[in-house]
Amino acid sequence: MSDAGTCSTYPNHSVKSDDLMQLRCFFEEHAPLLYAIRPLFKMDIIIDANVVIRDLIRSAKQGNGEKGSSVQELCAAGTLTVCAPSILDTEVRRNLPIVAKKRRISLELMLAHWEVYSRNIRFIDVPCGTGPLDVHVRDPDDLPYIWLQQKTDALIYTNDKDIDAMGGRTVGYTVIAHLRDYSRNAAVEYTIKYQGIHLASIGGQLAKQVFSFLGSLSVHARKVPYWIWLIGGAGVLIALLHPRIRATAISLCSSLPPKAKRLGTALIEATEPFRVTYSEAKQNADAALEGAILQIERAKAAINP
Repeated sequence: MSDAGTCSTYPNHSVKSDDLMQLRCFFEEHAPLLYAIRPLFKMDIIIDANVVIRDLIRSAKQGNGEKGSSVQELCAAGTLTVCAPSILDTEVRRNLPIVAKKRRISLELMLAHWEVYSRNIRFIDVPCGTGPLDVHVRDPDDLPYIWLQQKTDALIYTNDKDIDAMGGRTVGYTVIAHLRDYSRNAAVEYTIKYQGIHLASIGGQLAKQVFSFLGSLSVHARKVPYWIWLIGGAGVLIALLHPRIRATAISLCSSLPPKAKRLGTALIEATEPFRVTYSEAKQNADAALEGAILQIERAKAAINP
């Protein structure tokens, strides 16, 4: 992925939005055990030719066709599932020679970028000649998108005002930008959560501190199987990401026996860099998702002429 897909760094890690796909698979697979962790957001969209061509122009000029556009980044993250009427491929290929000549861009390069871009799109056959009876036909070329929306109930990502005028429910680039920011920040947030669950992968020192801390609280704890400690330690790390629980833990440490107090304080200090990055990423992800959902809900509720 290009550097544009990188959201943030935290101790010894660089997190990119396409990391979210593997995280998404893990959290969906383990959903019954992780009911307290909110599911990652994803949505279906129908993509219009004008958006595709704009993205192809940009990626051809920037030379980053593999994952250069926001749509490609969101597909790699699993945040978007994209479909289009089958006629889109014909429409794009018909227009690319005109666009390439006008923009002075290599047609071969744009076609190569389209081959990569189109891998993210599920093409669906829909009627092309006539529109639904309740649609006032303003542009016949847009009818397949209206048909597909009625078939899938997905919003149409477009800049074409004719689709709005024909009753299509649409979203623009602002929603995509919100979802891109959400995906980049959620990748950081869920990476830290994932590493909390797989505590041993964070580093032996932190794992030892967790196990030693828990073990120091009870003599009987030494008889508990290792995998129980692993789950318990993961829970401690995830819990310490939350300010209120963290404040309570700091307060409780002051009343523990010396050894437990020392180990508990070390654990809290060791998780601080993760907590700061996690809190910032979660806040940014929540804000971006809220902005996207607000516009999505407005688009779904819209009654177009």
